[in-house]
Amino acid sequence: MRCPVVVYLTLWILPLSRSHDSFSPVAIRIGGSSKDRAPLLKSLPADVVPRLVDKAQRLLGSPDLAEDAVQEALVALWRAEPWPQRPSAWLAGAVHLRALHIHRTLRRRAIREANAARERPLVVDGSHPEDCPICTAEEHARMLAALNRLRPKHRNLLVRYYFDSVDYEVLASEQGVSRGTIASRMNRAREALRQTFLS
Repeated sequence: MRCPVVVYLTLWILPLSRSHDSFSPVAIRIGGSSKDRAPLLKSLPADVVPRLVDKAQRLLGSPDLAEDAVQEALVALWRAEPWPQRPSAWLAGAVHLRALHIHRTLRRRAIREANAARERPLVVDGSHPEDCPICTAEEHARMLAALNRLRPKHRNLLVRYYFDSVDYEVLASEQGVSRGTIASRMNRAREALRQTFLS
């Protein structure tokens, strides 16, 4: 039984500095046939990868996702049977399609997460603690009702902070924003709760 030959393919990707002047090779293990495609890849124009990364970054808005899209397209080109007659054009099309796929996947995920946040039930026990020195049972019920009437983004932020005991730093990292942004959002959420409670 013959084992597939592990081929080392050198791909030219942008270094962390994101400078297009210098590129660093990254060795990637790809299980594949023993055909030597390295000369075919070397026949591609030297500026094809930076152009494709720029194109993917314009579509995706992220240099990391753009590099992933280009790298996956290069691997697909490596595995293509038969070798395309116009590899640069084939690669540009593959990068475009992969970037669109990544963009759609991220958009669907954001929609699903927004819907889940909107539908998230309030995970607070509605019963009033007997020894609560702060509010009466009536005020407690009014507060929960006001909380449930808030916009989902305000309600979820308040529930995560006050009921789930999640601090500002964790909320900031979850939402991909700064701590100051979370503080501003919390102030707006508290004000919305106050207005809703008093109405």
